[in-house]
Amino acid sequence: MNVQSRSHRLGRKGLRCLKGDRASGFTLVELMIVVAIIGILAALAVPAYQNYVIRARVAEGLGLLSGAKPAIVTHYASTGSMPLNFADLGWSVDKEPNDSSWVTADFVEIFGFTSDLWKQVQWQPKTCSAAGGCGILVLRTTGSTVTGGIDIGLHLQAKGEDGGVRFRCVVNDEPARRPFVPAVCRNGDADDFATW
Repeated sequence: MNVQSRSHRLGRKGLRCLKGDRASGFTLVELMIVVAIIGILAALAVPAYQNYVIRARVAEGLGLLSGAKPAIVTHYASTGSMPLNFADLGWSVDKEPNDSSWVTADFVEIFGFTSDLWKQVQWQPKTCSAAGGCGILVLRTTGSTVTGGIDIGLHLQAKGEDGGVRFRCVVNDEPARRPFVPAVCRNGDADDFATW
C-alpha cells in the first residue's frame, strides 16, 4: 500500500499525523546558542573563582603573620617598645637591618616551607605618636605568577598604646591588591597610625 492510497483511507486528519511523526530534538543553531551561553558564564566565573582561591591563601598568610602577635605583645610588655628584629619576634633568623632599619628574610627562612605565593617577610619598626612605638609586619608576593604580577604587600600594623598593642591589617592603599585580600585588609595606609 503506497502513501497516497493510505492517505485516502486515513483522510486529511490521518495525513497530518503522518507528517507530524518526524523526530524532535535540538537544531544545530540551538546547540550553538547553548554552548555560547555556557562559554560566557565560564568566562565570568573562572576569574572570580581564581580571585577567591588567592583571597583564601592570603587569609592563610594573614594567619601566619598573626602568629607573631603574642611575641610582639610580650616584647612590648617587657620593654615598653616594639621589636627591632626577627629574633625579637621569636624567629631564629639573623638578618641585618637595611638603611631604613627594616629587616627582610625569605618566606621559607621564617616559616620553614616554600610558597608559590609568598616570597618575603619584612619587619619595619616605625616611629609614631604612640608611646611604645609602632611596627609593620609585611608579607610580600614579589614576582609571583599566581597573582598575575601584582605584588600583594599584606601589612599587619602594630601600635603600642595604653599599655597594650593594637593590630590592623592593610594593603597600603593599593587598589590593585584589594580583590586578593580579605575585606578587613582592603583599606588603610601602612604608615597611617593616627586614624585607628
